[in-house]
Amino acid sequence: PVFALFFEAGGLAAAGREPYRSLVPQLVTAWVEWAAGLIVGTPARRRDEAAAAIATIDGLLLFRQLAGPKAADQAARRILAGGAPARR
Repeated sequence: PVFALFFEAGGLAAAGREPYRSLVPQLVTAWVEWAAGLIVGTPARRRDEAAAAIATIDGLLLFRQLAGPKAADQAARRILAGGAPARR
């Protein structure tokens, strides 16, 4: 339920509705800054890696909401495998 609310707020932000349009980007920026603090490297590399991680996680969480846990788990395994086809 929490992620569904986050994605609803994100949708309202993307549609330009206030206060979401102003608040959601600040929330995402704060998450990226927090994650960057956990990564080793130059400030630019840390920020870029953190943004990529947050984007990947958010994408998988949205996919989980829309397609279900099984599909999201399969997608996550594919991402972790570097895009290589899953072995059976």
